[in-house]
Amino acid sequence: MSSIRNFFARLFTWPFFVGVGTGIALTIGGAVFLSFLVMQQFGGGSATVPVGAPSISERAAQSVRGMAPSDWSLRPVSSEADSTTFAEATDSTTVLNLWATWCGPCKAEMPTLQALHDSTGADVSVVLVSREKKKKVRQFLEKKGYSMPAYVASDLPSVFDGDGIPRTYVIGADGRVLYRHVGAADWNADAVHRFLGRLNGDRPPGASS
Repeated sequence: MSSIRNFFARLFTWPFFVGVGTGIALTIGGAVFLSFLVMQQFGGGSATVPVGAPSISERAAQSVRGMAPSDWSLRPVSSEADSTTFAEATDSTTVLNLWATWCGPCKAEMPTLQALHDSTGADVSVVLVSREKKKKVRQFLEKKGYSMPAYVASDLPSVFDGDGIPRTYVIGADGRVLYRHVGAADWNADAVHRFLGRLNGDRPPGASS
């Protein structure tokens, strides 16, 4: 028994407790840092992320990234219709935003997407697509008063694959994916309107033929 007591007496000394405390502190610190990285990558957190104009230029319109599948299946959020296709959802230049209700940066840029939608008329379609439950998305949009066309999808075409949200794409009326941006941005910025105007033959979005 004395040998056992001597063993524990030697084991539980102040260097032992200091070591245990240091290990716990390092573990907690690592977990906090990892959580921060995940939030930065996948868009968690609050909706207070500042947004600036995206880096969008003439060169972007000449860099085709692929084709948006016309038969991509989407389920409308605001109607009882079971499904539609991407081709049926839009027949004009499209700003496609991939987002989620839990994503802070997504929520931060949402007012600028609504403003773009309000100012472009039939020349540009602003389309939201989430992979969440239809009811959850509808309740979020209704609570915020957003009126942009919104859909949910069970899968994404390979041309829209990527890490992190929000991800936003500009797609020509012919289905060509012309531009991609990851992260929150001001989609009602002058640079965006100029870019969309060039895609529409230098006709300002919303102007009549």
